[in-house]
Amino acid sequence: RSPSNRLRSRKWADQVFAVLGFLPWVTPIPITDEFRKWLTEVQPQMIFTIGGGLAVLSAVLRLSDDLGVPVAPLFTDDWIKWLYQRGPLDAFLRNRLATAFHCCLQRSPVRMTVSEAMAEEYCRRYGGQFIPCMDLVALNEFGYEPYEVRQRPVKFLFVGYLEPERWRSLKSLGDSFEALRSEGLVVSLDIYSFPDQIAKYGSLLHSPPASQVRRAVPFAEVPELLKEADVLVHVEAFGLKDDAETALSFST
Repeated sequence: RSPSNRLRSRKWADQVFAVLGFLPWVTPIPITDEFRKWLTEVQPQMIFTIGGGLAVLSAVLRLSDDLGVPVAPLFTDDWIKWLYQRGPLDAFLRNRLATAFHCCLQRSPVRMTVSEAMAEEYCRRYGGQFIPCMDLVALNEFGYEPYEVRQRPVKFLFVGYLEPERWRSLKSLGDSFEALRSEGLVVSLDIYSFPDQIAKYGSLLHSPPASQVRRAVPFAEVPELLKEADVLVHVEAFGLKDDAETALSFST
């Protein structure tokens, strides 16, 4: 085929994959008979949600209608601003997301955000009252002890999400550890993340023994992982686009 035909074919393929990538975020979440039976037994007075996409919000609104109960959202980052910005269905999806978002606010006697800065910004944007409600951590679950130098490789640990672009910072760290190990300083980086994140970035980050991508872990196992580490790693992305996405977040 001619170069122009190949280019058109590639653009068409890119659009198809972009649409397929949106499907998990917009496909309605099924509400099973078993779940409805459980709801009948529990009789909830309110639906708590952290939202995060059209599929989740649509399910929350359906349940709110079915049960006749209000919604209590906690916004942990500014997803309403940056979701659905990079695909061929942008305008359609963002319009539906905005409608679902405002329906959610109308049913919310209390609206929570993860920080004071976010509460102030959301009050300015959307009106009404937003209450800061940070995620709480039970420190006694972690059993902190005085740090001691251990006679083994110094173990760095990251547990969390690898986007937006956080994986690049971890890649730089792993590359640095490769160089340090060649100079005789034995250090290692263990990375734990979510299954979809490991599938996307694992091969880029896994470079044993300096940097190893482990597995996805349930939250209940995290305290034990932290106890075994010498240094806990927090990374962020620093591009202008990334900063726009994370400016109101309270990550890691």
